[in-house]
Formats: sequence, C-alpha cells, structure tokens
Amino acid sequence: MKWIPVSCFVLVAVALQACAIDNGVNNATDVTSALTVEVQESEPYGPPNIALNQIAAFKEEAREFWDQFLEDQKMLMANPFFAQYENKRDAGPFLNPAIVWKVNAKKSKVAKNLARWETTLPKDRLILALPENIAKIASDAMLNKNNVLQEELKRIDYSWMKQLLDFDHWELFTSSPIEFMDRADYTIFTDTDADWAVLVKWTRLRLNNDFREGDFEQALKEVRHLARLVYSTERTLGVMISFSLIGIANYWADEWQKQHLEKELIWTPFPEDVRKTASNVLLAYNGYFDFLTPDELFEQVLERDDLEVFRCVAFREKLMLAAHLREGMEDYFASRYQVYDKLVLEGIAGCRIDAVRPYYSGENALQPPKYEEITEKRCDWMYLFGHKEDFEICKRLSSEQEKLQWMYWNDLLGSVTMAFFGYKPLDVTEIPFYKIFKDKKEENASKTENLD
Repeated sequence: MKWIPVSCFVLVAVALQACAIDNGVNNATDVTSALTVEVQESEPYGPPNIALNQIAAFKEEAREFWDQFLEDQKMLMANPFFAQYENKRDAGPFLNPAIVWKVNAKKSKVAKNLARWETTLPKDRLILALPENIAKIASDAMLNKNNVLQEELKRIDYSWMKQLLDFDHWELFTSSPIEFMDRADYTIFTDTDADWAVLVKWTRLRLNNDFREGDFEQALKEVRHLARLVYSTERTLGVMISFSLIGIANYWADEWQKQHLEKELIWTPFPEDVRKTASNVLLAYNGYFDFLTPDELFEQVLERDDLEVFRCVAFREKLMLAAHLREGMEDYFASRYQVYDKLVLEGIAGCRIDAVRPYYSGENALQPPKYEEITEKRCDWMYLFGHKEDFEICKRLSSEQEKLQWMYWNDLLGSVTMAFFGYKPLDVTEIPFYKIFKDKKEENASKTENLD
C-alpha cells in the first residue's frame, strides 16, 4: 500500500477500531458456532450477519501478519523518533490553554463547557490562533515560493517553540477542556479536540521564516521536538499529525540543502518508507489490542518488551472505546473486559494510565453513546457502505432496544477489517464508496445517451 496522508478515511477507521467476540476460541469454526446469524429475539441481541465473515477473516489476518508486525516494530524501534519519552515534564499546562480547541457545533452543552473552562484561564496567556490572512497563507505547502505578507510574517513570535524543549511529553486529558466535559454528554474523541491544523500552519511559518534568514538548524530542531510532543499525546490522530510535521520538515530541509551544497545540514531525515511502515504498525497495533485478537497473540502484546512503538496509543484508545461501549458489550466480552480492567488498575509500563483511569471507570466514566438519535439513519448508512445484508436486518428491527443493540455491534465490527489495511494490497475498486460512485457515473452516462 502506498502511503496515504492524514485523511478521514484512514483516521475514522483507526478511531473506530472495533471490538468483537473472543471467548477463548481461536478458530473460525468455533467463533461461527458461538454466534447467531440473525438478530435474536431475546436479549442480548446477537451481531449482524456480516460479523461471521469479519470475525473469521480478522483472526486469520491477525496470525498471517504477525511476523510482519514484529519485523516492522524492530525497524521502528531503531529510529530515534520513536524512542520512549520519559513522562516527567508535561507540556499540557503550557500548550493546552494556548492551543485552539474545536467542539461539536451540534452540542451546545459541549460549547458551554469549553467556554466555562476558558474563563478559568489567564487573559494574558499564550494563544496560538493565527490571524485569518496569515492562516490562509500558511496553508500553502509551497510557502517559500510566495512573497505575499513576508514583512508581516517576519514579525511573528516563535519563541514558544523553544520553550517546548523543556518538556518531554504532552497530555491532552488534563489541564484541558476535556476535564470540564460532562461524561453523560461527551462522545469519545469527537466532541472536543485540539485543532491540530494550527500546529501544521505554525510549522510551515517557522520553517519558511528561518529558511530565508535565521538559524534554520535550530528551527528544524524545535519543529522535530514539537512533532515528538504531538506524537507523545498517545492519540492516533496526534501520531498522524506528528508524521505530517516531520514530512513538512523533510521538505524544507531538502530545499535548504539544495541551496547550501557547501554545508551539510545537521538533520536526521524521516524517510518515506519509515513513515509508511509506521502507519501500517499504528493500524495493526489497534487490531492486536482488540477484543477479537486471538488469545495467543493478545498475550504476547501484553508481555513482550519489544513492541513499544504505539503500545500506549493502542492501549489508551482501545480502553476508552471499551469504556464507552461497556453497557452494550460487556456481556459478550466478559473475559477480555476483565483483562482490560486489570490493565487500567495496574497500568502498562511507559503509558500514562493516570490520565485514562477517570474516563474508564467510576462515576465519571464515559457514558454509552446515544444511538437512539441516529438509528434510523444508520440503516441507510449500512446500505451506502455496501453491507446490504445488514441493511435488510436493520430495516426489520422493530423495537428501540433491538436497534440500540444492533448499533453497538455495528460500530464494534464496522472497521475491524481496517486493522491490517497497510499489509494488504489496496484495490480501490473494492471500496464500497468507489463502487457506488462508479455505478452512479455509469447510470448518469446512460441517461445522457438516452436523451441524445
């Protein structure tokens, strides 16, 4: 698979990394016999039809790609960018009040909680929001070719980037508006999040400025450290954005070297093959920490000390998702929930479990999703994604409880096939959206011919 930049297609697949049934069985036959083909009439309702094929395929792929996963981990662990951070000096109290935060515009309560948090902050704090005209020019990846607003760009203060060198990680869950969110009204990772695009723009501006005049090597050093801090957020999206920052730095470093052949730039490049491998491992790790993961592989993920890269990302996001869907799925995955509960209690070496624990259990834990608001539309979405058998089941469900439980299964299983996305050849013609658009295009072409 060729490297795919940060996109909704990949990120949604990672963020929704699904959970399904393990129950201690490790082959497709046992799994199939443990499930029902149709949605059962009694509670708890079983999974949709497509689960049967997905579960068997997932377990087969998990074993098939395990050796490749281990090899890729070894490659990444040799790269200094992925070295373990110390978790001693948090940039959160410095960056979280400064970064721009986005909220779900459809939820006024979320916006009010963000506003309430902002009233607790000093008015003279650092704010990283950029003026509209500067933000627009910073969106241009070829900024060095544009001379517009150059004098204004020179007046921007980048000293905050140097201050970041004093920190070794960045925690988003503390000293941030996320702490002010009502768990009963909070949707995991979607209602409030940092505006990562601001950091991308700052990176472009900084390197453009020092490319022309200034200490370019120092600028690269500070941008690389910013990327490391973003990487250390233990968020899938944070990891992907850190790759983008490094990619921008690579571009500017290459441009600088072309114009200064007499001097060798002190800069450790981040090759494309490393970035591609990192993306593949990131996706796969979310799969290997899944409810569906075969027991023998799940145990290795927990016990091996040579699988450090993205361990904390997979750990945190899988646990947060498990907490969010506990009410609907714990009866199915009791044994794996017991393991997750123990991990939350005892922690995993190097991972910031203290930041996760309040959201996972206790009276302030994340609440179940409010599926009742979207159940009718979700049937149509299943048809759009090509799951026609599930669409038919969805339409036949009569009670709200049936629909609710079906939605749990649908979300848990919806992206399980994406776990090993990077290890399989990509055939865009097999993507449901592609098929739909292709069919629609052919249909329109046919109508046009008939009109002629």
